[in-house]
Amino acid sequence: MNGKQLQFLLSTLLGEVLQELKCCDPNKQSNLFAVYVNFDREGIIHEYVAGQVRELALAGYRVVFVTQSPKLRRGHEQITPICTKFIHRRNINHDFGGYGFGLRLVKALSREPAAVVLMNDSCYGFFRPVTDLNRQVTEGHADLWGITESYEHAYHLQSYFLIISGRLFASPCFWKYWSRFCLHTDRDHVIEKGEIGLTQHVLASGFKVRSLVSYEDLVEYWLTVRCKNYGNSEKEIEFVTNLEHLLGCRLPVNPTHYFWDILLEQFNAPLLKRDLIRRNPVAIPGIQKFIALINKLGADYSAIEDHLRYYKR
Repeated sequence: MNGKQLQFLLSTLLGEVLQELKCCDPNKQSNLFAVYVNFDREGIIHEYVAGQVRELALAGYRVVFVTQSPKLRRGHEQITPICTKFIHRRNINHDFGGYGFGLRLVKALSREPAAVVLMNDSCYGFFRPVTDLNRQVTEGHADLWGITESYEHAYHLQSYFLIISGRLFASPCFWKYWSRFCLHTDRDHVIEKGEIGLTQHVLASGFKVRSLVSYEDLVEYWLTVRCKNYGNSEKEIEFVTNLEHLLGCRLPVNPTHYFWDILLEQFNAPLLKRDLIRRNPVAIPGIQKFIALINKLGADYSAIEDHLRYYKR
């Protein structure tokens, strides 16, 4: 038995919840909910996370905060005054395990929410107001709504930010999906059955799925406008050539990385993926310009800067 299997077995035997902290529940009369899932290897809830939770609370959401960090070290004192629930949970099934756990708590609090946000800490932002996003589901445009969609492996909404309609939340088929979502330690398995599986299940059940911007619109904008605005360096020419080839062959790419600047500037996306800034795994040229773009949007960069400095120490 390897370490992950042992951890999984102990988590199953000992239970999910490590502790629950008392919260103030400032939006007690609201029927809007959010499940926010957090993980930090050192047990710190950073300011950018607290800022996101604060924005959700200011927009009227009752936030169920689920941290799956190995320990609680600091930062939780910023969260409890603005949340409905604060749960320190074992890291079972990664973010989707936290989503499912949080959704069950929401169901216990309200059987008829108007909308439920699912969000994790994998993004920086918000760079634009979150206030009106729930209209996508409360006005019937969608039952499952996300900022971006992807065709990698299979069509799905990317799960860093999703909104569930009250109609979908109340549906037995929605809860059937969660009841069949098996515990697993493998991240790829969780992505396949979680992020991809949820979208596919919702579509197969006859519900409407929408995103802020379609993948096709992002591709078209990049090919017709953005690709012409790169520089003449060897890296930039190679990047443009490779991406043109991938798109020409209709091979899907991750829109949150390859089209990050288009999403922010042209399509009003409110979030930016954290690993793009910290690691830039596909070596996208010009990523250093994100600071200027954030400043152009009038957003506060300080919490992002603090987080980046902390993990470069």
